[in-house]
Amino acid sequence: MIFKPKDRLIFALDVSSLEEVKKWVRLLKEYVGIFKVGKEPFTACGQE
Repeated sequence: MIFKPKDRLIFALDVSSLEEVKKWVRLLKEYVGIFKVGKEPFTACGQE
């Protein structure tokens, strides 16, 4: 099985606001396979 670089990249969303989370996802969604939501934004924003 051949993996693309995107399939191996995980980006940690360790930022403090939902706006920042959305900004990073918009910027990187074509290049990153998985986004990991950190404790800080999860606590501040919930499962939204």
